[in-house]
Amino acid sequence: MTDQAKEKRKKTLEYVGLLVFWEAIDMVTDWVLYSDVKSIQPGLVYGPPDNSLIRALLAFSVIGTLTFLAQIGILLIEYFKKGWLTKADSIQEFVYESDLVSLITIILEDLPQVIITLTLVTCREEGISYVQIAKAILPIIELLARILCSMYKLCREEGSFCDRLRGTNSENRLINTIGWMRLLGLVVVFILNVVMLILTTTEKDVDIYGNSKSVLKGRQFKYIFDEEYNDARYLQNVGIYMHHQAFDFENSSYKSFVKLIEIYDLENANVAEFRLLMDTETKSKFIIEKSTCRDPFPKLSECFEKLDDNIKIISSCNNFLTNFSTFAFRFEFKERNIPSLLLGDVNYNWKTDITGNCSHTMNNNTDVPAVYYYRSKEKQKHFRKVAAAASASAAAAAASASAADDDDDDDDDDDDDDDDDDDDDDDDDDDEQEEEEQLNVDQFGTLVLI
Repeated sequence: MTDQAKEKRKKTLEYVGLLVFWEAIDMVTDWVLYSDVKSIQPGLVYGPPDNSLIRALLAFSVIGTLTFLAQIGILLIEYFKKGWLTKADSIQEFVYESDLVSLITIILEDLPQVIITLTLVTCREEGISYVQIAKAILPIIELLARILCSMYKLCREEGSFCDRLRGTNSENRLINTIGWMRLLGLVVVFILNVVMLILTTTEKDVDIYGNSKSVLKGRQFKYIFDEEYNDARYLQNVGIYMHHQAFDFENSSYKSFVKLIEIYDLENANVAEFRLLMDTETKSKFIIEKSTCRDPFPKLSECFEKLDDNIKIISSCNNFLTNFSTFAFRFEFKERNIPSLLLGDVNYNWKTDITGNCSHTMNNNTDVPAVYYYRSKEKQKHFRKVAAAASASAAAAAASASAADDDDDDDDDDDDDDDDDDDDDDDDDDDEQEEEEQLNVDQFGTLVLI
């Protein structure tokens, strides 16, 4: 073998090795992305994508693996083919014979997978993990390399691949057609990957109440490369609120809620327990007790008395209640985990003591308390009110969650508002709620339903 032939052989092997390397990385990222998406659990704000999307991602990951193995098989056949890698145009011959396989790979693997990943990005305002960013960057590098190699290495000599694409050499029209379709597919996939990279590394500029400014801004690098997430827009000033029919006024369209704990405080405490003690006869007096893992002894948080048009805070709780019913709530914060639980989750369980027996069962005459997620525009401590219409959209979810808690004592049930999908529907109520008349402004504040 001459020195020139050896040099050609070396360059061809380098080209083939680079191609196999990038295809292997692409296959690995396909499966890691599928594993990440498959592991996503229902949680605060985020939840798993549709099962159909997960199945489609699995199917095209399998197809991608099969096409990768097919390409390896073709390379092995060509490697042992007599005379290959010794011809002066060995690189060109390799490209000709792999064009059809490359086109099939683009149609069956690259294009569907980038569309699926782009769908995931557009459905979520945060990236899933490092893999999603890598899934956008690596194909861009690979596609640029493949396009440049085709246009630079294969267009240098007369009668080369580019001549066939231009129609100068019309010896084989099938090769011309396949070549054009392949390049077109590469360009389309390249554009989609660029769009995916932009969406992954930018975020919509919104305030903490979810009001969009319709402006994309670059995501902070600490959120991208440390896999941290800008959760203030979702969780700042968001707390868990409890509602009971006894809190409401008879001739008012407003619903009253008591704030139990903020999400951030619950995350720091990990576990929080509350007891609502309510006067059995009049249901106009009630006490809130609170305990956490860091402070396990129950403490009287507040004592309240409902008057004709107001709820009054009682400074002294001594002998405040004689006969009372008890509703007990326990909240546990599930730790954040990327990518399965980006912002964590809240599980809760409850019991009631109305007849002297502590159980999950309530008789038909007992009003069931419900818990909700709300965001307050001010950091208020006590009771707040919202219009009945504003709270109606959350009533069904809370009622179903309350009814679903008839499990074992040690079982924690998922909170009723795992997802934050109702944000957009409730943004329209903000302006109306801001104009509501407030009762005792030091105790009440306007709520935005989340």
